[in-house]
Amino acid sequence: MKPMLLTMSAFASYAGVTTIDFTKLGENGLYLITGDTGAGKTSIFDAITFALYGDASGGVRETRMLRSQYADPGQETYVELTFRIKKDVYRIHRNPAYLRPKKRGGKDGAMTETGADADLYMPDGTVLSKQGPVTEKITELLGMTREQFGQIVMIAQGDFRDLLLASTDERMKIFRSLFHTEIYRDWQEKLKEDARNLEKEYGDLQKSIRQYVSDIHVDELAPEALEKEELLSKKKDVLALDEVRMLLEKLLAEDEKKIKALEKEGATLDEELGRKQTRMGSIREIEKLQKELLLIRPAVKEAEEELQKVTLRRDEAIKAAEGRDQLLKSKEQHTQQLKILDEYDALVKHLEQENARSQELDREAKDLTERSKAIRTKLEGMEDALKGFKNPEADLEKLRKKQSEHKAKEERAAKVLTREEACTKAKRALEKAEAVYGEDREAYRIVSEELKQMRLQFMDEQAGFLASDLKEGEACPVCGSTKHPRLAVPTQGAPTREAIEEQEVLEKKKEAAAGKSAEKASGEKEKYHTLLKAFREEAGEILESVPELPEETDPAWDKKAESIQEELRLKIEDIYDALQQEATAFAEQVKELEQQILAKEKLTADLEQSRKEETRLNQDLSDRTARAAAAKATTESLGKQIKEAKAKLPEGHDREELKKLIREEENGAAALKKEEDEAREAFQNAQGKLKQMQGRKEAIEKSLKESHPCSEEEVKALEEEIENLSQKSNLVADEKGTCLARFKNNQLIGTNIRHQAEKSAETEERWMRIKAVSDTANGVLTGKDRINLETFVQMSYLDRILERANLRLFVMSGGHYDLIRNKGRQDLRSNSGLDLMVMDHYNNTVRSVKTLSGGETFQASLALALGLSDEIQAESSGIRMDTLFVDEGFGSLDDEALSAAIKALQELSCEDRLVGIISHVEQLTERIEKQIEVTKDGLKGSKIRILGV
Repeated sequence: MKPMLLTMSAFASYAGVTTIDFTKLGENGLYLITGDTGAGKTSIFDAITFALYGDASGGVRETRMLRSQYADPGQETYVELTFRIKKDVYRIHRNPAYLRPKKRGGKDGAMTETGADADLYMPDGTVLSKQGPVTEKITELLGMTREQFGQIVMIAQGDFRDLLLASTDERMKIFRSLFHTEIYRDWQEKLKEDARNLEKEYGDLQKSIRQYVSDIHVDELAPEALEKEELLSKKKDVLALDEVRMLLEKLLAEDEKKIKALEKEGATLDEELGRKQTRMGSIREIEKLQKELLLIRPAVKEAEEELQKVTLRRDEAIKAAEGRDQLLKSKEQHTQQLKILDEYDALVKHLEQENARSQELDREAKDLTERSKAIRTKLEGMEDALKGFKNPEADLEKLRKKQSEHKAKEERAAKVLTREEACTKAKRALEKAEAVYGEDREAYRIVSEELKQMRLQFMDEQAGFLASDLKEGEACPVCGSTKHPRLAVPTQGAPTREAIEEQEVLEKKKEAAAGKSAEKASGEKEKYHTLLKAFREEAGEILESVPELPEETDPAWDKKAESIQEELRLKIEDIYDALQQEATAFAEQVKELEQQILAKEKLTADLEQSRKEETRLNQDLSDRTARAAAAKATTESLGKQIKEAKAKLPEGHDREELKKLIREEENGAAALKKEEDEAREAFQNAQGKLKQMQGRKEAIEKSLKESHPCSEEEVKALEEEIENLSQKSNLVADEKGTCLARFKNNQLIGTNIRHQAEKSAETEERWMRIKAVSDTANGVLTGKDRINLETFVQMSYLDRILERANLRLFVMSGGHYDLIRNKGRQDLRSNSGLDLMVMDHYNNTVRSVKTLSGGETFQASLALALGLSDEIQAESSGIRMDTLFVDEGFGSLDDEALSAAIKALQELSCEDRLVGIISHVEQLTERIEKQIEVTKDGLKGSKIRILGV
């Protein structure tokens, strides 16, 4: 990227509109930006950076602070930069947000804010607008961010002096900003965090195992309790898992043995207790049966009395049910009479419907008859109209055949006229080519005549020069004569040999041009003759006769040929016009016949449709007639059925009275049926209940007769035995439960300890592996230099930067110094790997860069800055910046060192780069010719002049 034109308006220290034309400084070389401190030298670079990225180079001031304090309130604030990337030229216009007076509608002193904006004018004429898209496009074009642009284009010496003298830790932070190596630092921290997490996880697992051991259940009086306490009392972080496993196996084996013994003892007690409880159950059952027998005897007597009552009710209900059949028979008779009434009413209603339907069918048949007559009349008219058509289809086919033949003639005539137009164009091209040839030939003649005159004048001039030295009696060097009756005199303004040689070159050019135009004119002539012959032959295919073309040797060929062409053109045009008129007539006839065909086709289609309509109407008429006859027959049949049904109608009963009787008979029969069913059900229930109670009474009496009665003393003794056995069984069960719970708890703890031990071993292995990688990446390996991964990456950057920097430092120091990275072992308690040393080639020693003098420090800083700039460009996809700025630092150099520094920068600028030095050192004004001078003008801001161009 190379800036071409920079315009600043009310920007920084520049109050008005200030323009810098960088093209005046040339394509490469050094130039000086000079002026007093604070005049605005660095603001030039700020303006370039703001134009490109919308931000100043230093990043100290906000963009709102870029407006000049010296500017008039109404002066616009903006920066416009025209720059070149390779051969493409771009222009960018950008303004920051700033306050300005309101132009209208505001009170005196009222202000409004102008928003930040940007426009980028592309080489193809398109314009990209708005801050974000423009900055994004600039970043894409230049291939670097604003920070990278500042690092590459602006070599600020103070910053690089700090980089030169910085410690490893400080240099790490600087390189992290420059090369974004924080990703390696983040990975280091991630590894360290992962190792810490695994260490914590391992510790937690060991604590978990210890907690499980403490939860092992042991009988306090057992010797294993002491073993457990001894295990937990050890101060080691990791328990002896083998000892824990042995303790658990011993406890589980003893508990398992004890559980089996208790199960056997409990089973014996439960068996004896079961026998005693069975005996006691039998005694209690006899007592229960005796009590039940006392209650069931009076209940049997009550059931016998109840059975007698329901038997009487059943017999009465059966006798009363004999009248139910008579009610049902009467209901059937009345239901039949109601059905006859319903059938009669239905027949009457059906007859009314059929009468209405018959009348409707008669009306429809009459309407269809009238419509059929109307369509028959229409059909007869359409058939007569169709007979009036002749045969337009055949006429159209014949006409189209003629039209096709006529069109072929018309196209042939048009083709001949097109050929004539080509002849005319060829004739014009020939005339133009002949005119150009005439001009070129005349130009050649004039130049040739001028050359001839120049040669004569030159020869005369040579003769004059020879004659000026001749003396009477001396031999002429040309002819040898000793007599010189008429000496040649030198002419004024005679041409030089160089002028003659230039004229000879011009003559050759004119001669070549005339030859080329003559060749073109010949080609155009041949083309015209060929086209004219073709036009005559094609015209002869249409016309009966055509005139012959003259011989090409005929002097009057052009006029005769033009006359023949015009004659043939007029005849062909007449024929073409006549053919077009005939074509129009053909088109009208075709249109008329097509209309007739369409009318005939429409009439035919309408006729066919009407015939179909007539057929449909006749079918509908036949259908209606048949249906009307059927309806009349149905009404006659219904009349007979109604007459027969009327004779069967019941006398003295209407419909509602019949329905009432049917309901009363139906309800009476249902009530009798219900009473009979309920009485029978009550009898069956009482009978069953009595039978069941009698059976139970007999069973109890039988059981009591077979049982063996027991005394109260025997019952009391049996109860005491059961109580003692129950207590012993509960004690054994409780002891067994305690032992079983302890067994299951310890068994689960054993499983958990085994799982946690496996997980702990796996976590320990991962922890050791990650810790080894983390210690390596973070540079904390015992006995090794403290070089972490980020520093290692930065070391590779530093090595490449020093390689580039030493190319220039060697020149600036006269071969005295090289910068090297200290690869020796440093203090193991601090980071190392980025410390800089200086190689002194005069005494072959290596020492600290802090031992360099002020001028030597400047040289090393400048070399380091240029090396860093080159490396960043290389890192940024091969970006090349054709303009660099070097800011201050030259005041500490003596004359020799200053010369060496300028020499290094000149070599840098020879690579098609323009290098601007920002400095107020007077010695530079004497050594650098091209300058941009920045001066203060009081309250009017700063001004710029370009000097030495």
